[in-house]
Amino acid sequence: MEAQGIMALEIVDAIVAPHRPVTMASFRNLPVMLLDRAAARPKATALRHKYRGIWKDVCLDALVAKTRLVAMGLRALGMVAGDVVAILAHTGPDWVFADLGILGAGGISFGFYLGDTAAHVAAMLEHTAARFIFVQDAEQYAKVPKTCLGSAALRRVVIFDMQGLHGLVDPAYESFAAFLGRGARYDETHPGVWEADVVAIAPEAPAMILQTPGTDGDAKTVLLTHANILAVLEQPSIFPHHMEGQDRLAFLPMAHTMERILGLYYGLSYGVVGNYVENDGTVQEDLREVRPSVLVAPPRFWEQHYANVTLAAAATTALQRLAYRWALKAGRHCAATRDGGQRVTVLRRCVAGLGRLLVLRRVRQYLGFDHLRIGYVGGDRIAPELRLWYRALGIDLVEIYGPAESSGFVCTNPAEIGKPTARVEIRVANDGEILLRGNSVFAGHWNAPEQTRARWQDGWLHTGDIGRMTGCTLRIAGRRSAVIALPDGTTMLAAELEAELRFSPYIASALVATDVAGRVVCLVLIEHASTERWAQQHGIAYTGFASLAGDPAVQMLVASEIARMPNASAIRQFRIIAHKIAGEDREMTALWMLRRPVMHEVYRDLIEGMHATA
Repeated sequence: MEAQGIMALEIVDAIVAPHRPVTMASFRNLPVMLLDRAAARPKATALRHKYRGIWKDVCLDALVAKTRLVAMGLRALGMVAGDVVAILAHTGPDWVFADLGILGAGGISFGFYLGDTAAHVAAMLEHTAARFIFVQDAEQYAKVPKTCLGSAALRRVVIFDMQGLHGLVDPAYESFAAFLGRGARYDETHPGVWEADVVAIAPEAPAMILQTPGTDGDAKTVLLTHANILAVLEQPSIFPHHMEGQDRLAFLPMAHTMERILGLYYGLSYGVVGNYVENDGTVQEDLREVRPSVLVAPPRFWEQHYANVTLAAAATTALQRLAYRWALKAGRHCAATRDGGQRVTVLRRCVAGLGRLLVLRRVRQYLGFDHLRIGYVGGDRIAPELRLWYRALGIDLVEIYGPAESSGFVCTNPAEIGKPTARVEIRVANDGEILLRGNSVFAGHWNAPEQTRARWQDGWLHTGDIGRMTGCTLRIAGRRSAVIALPDGTTMLAAELEAELRFSPYIASALVATDVAGRVVCLVLIEHASTERWAQQHGIAYTGFASLAGDPAVQMLVASEIARMPNASAIRQFRIIAHKIAGEDREMTALWMLRRPVMHEVYRDLIEGMHATA
């Protein structure tokens, strides 16, 4: 690939509320931004959370008051600016209070994923030298090794939910309620300390340490400053449909940039209300209740909803199926015509509009998407057919490109028509690797100078992503680690095939690889619920997941699904993984994406065995 020129990118004008500055440049740090928003509209709803089936509002001034108590509680325990404070908890308001309180005290916030093991928690507490940690409950408290307290930097564990732990007697542990009381007393006896702490935080001060998902190797720790994050928030054009008072659903892990930066911080900045689900099992129910107008989620979320509708439609009457297929075909035709740069006739528009009104509107209501006009996809590629399906429903899926090292955002719709919009510079190297530099690009890997030097060369961040620049459009091909070399010397991108395979309602995830002979093969993880329903409809007996996955009829079903994919001819053989893989397993990230090196390690025999049976 030929080297492309460096392109400096400017933000696009957007309509914002009169009291809101177009740029975040006037803010020194994130706490100052929060205080500005609270001063402008103190009683405006900042977030909602569901507790025992009831939604409760938290206004901006209440949010500031709670985060102030957290900051003062940390100061009372001896925290100083620059200390690392960890959080291991569910996505919810307590996570938000703790995170913003840590930032307000000048600390560095580090978030764990709930699926992190006790060994990983211990290793990261040591690596980050965290002095304090907030944990959700007894289950997460058990992951904090007792040896860390006293022997390492860790000095205190604060527990949000004390159920089952009320008999705990240890000066190193305390409840969140007791901790907030400590903060209130310290605030009373030390007037002005909090205000001075907030003002003293420089833009270049570290704000957070993020764990990368680890899709192509071990997770790394990324250090972001207040200035890095504010550079992303400076882009009102990232989400042009973000408007004051609109709702978003908050359910992704807070440790990830999608929920933390593009969700919480961006929402606070532009007045979007975060609605926090009650728990992981109520996401669909809460989605129907909130009916958000703003939604950011990984591919798996969008693919699963498509699969649910496809299966539900198959179980309806013949007349209903006919109406659904008619409306969907009309909507897809209009979307594909527009994508091809052609004009849609008035008749076609009318037919598609009628189908959307009479049929597809009900589908959107069923999903909780009836207020949603645009959805954002981050973390991985999606199949073009999936985008067309949502376009037929009246929802435009916009892909976001932005590694954690760029504070989670570089551009939108990178795969096809996206134009970079953040204030970053982009260059495509001779070998096709995407290079970045700019205000939103990270300060380095935490306590890992060798990793940092390997990523930074001549002032540019080497992302590990492959792409090309066409005019002012950045087109993303995928991760360099997912490029497959074929025996004839050509290469192919596994991500494209994997996205196509996930479009099937019966395939949850797929890994495209090569066997020992260099032939393209595939590992398939079936979508359990839909495959189980299909088996029941066809009278297939099974005793469990392994029995279902190994049934010859299911094997034929998956083979037929692969065969109908646009690039199916490239796949010579496949195998179904005979057990479930969940977000807490090491083969998969918290956002339901497969970790390629781990998959190759765990299933090496299965991959290589395909050659033996060829």
